[in-house]
Amino acid sequence: MKNTSFFRDGKVYFYWGCSNLTPIWGAEINPADMKPTMEPVELIRSNQSVIGYERNGEHHIAPPQSPERIEELVQLTASKMSDVTEEMLSRLRVVFSNEPYIEGAWMDKHNGKYYLQYASPATQYNTYSDGVYVSEHPLGPFTLAINNPYSYKQRGSITGAGHGSTMKDRHRNYWHASSMRISVNHRFERRLGVWPAGFD
Repeated sequence: MKNTSFFRDGKVYFYWGCSNLTPIWGAEINPADMKPTMEPVELIRSNQSVIGYERNGEHHIAPPQSPERIEELVQLTASKMSDVTEEMLSRLRVVFSNEPYIEGAWMDKHNGKYYLQYASPATQYNTYSDGVYVSEHPLGPFTLAINNPYSYKQRGSITGAGHGSTMKDRHRNYWHASSMRISVNHRFERRLGVWPAGFD
């Protein structure tokens, strides 16, 4: 599975989501059989009208996407599908719009607080970054941290710093690893960036 992560804090939690339509989800799971013990909980959604670093596009300038071009892409995709419903067409219109993706959920716990990291707005742009929400519980409710984006690198020979995770080494030092855009052989080509991290 892609865009999923597990977190253990006495109980085991599962996080997932990768879409410009749906949220990041979470649920407690049974470690014996990895099945959910509850209905999934909606944790966070994108909100580019308020959260500036979620705005799609190179330098956060969305690529022009006329309604005509979106409809052309929708019809091209739909022509390759069978039993297309109006709901499916509506979803395709959002997929081909400039709505940001949110993905790459990762959880850390520090001093009794839970830090839900996520990536946005899209992996192919120099604005790809990690944001973080904070809660008193691993399934929320979550509040956007004030020092966002948590991981961000818009300029230089390698850009973007999203879809990451924050880990503690055996010496109790924190490190953040993110996928970073190099885009030499393909526009989604990535390298890993790793740097010291911490909590403030």
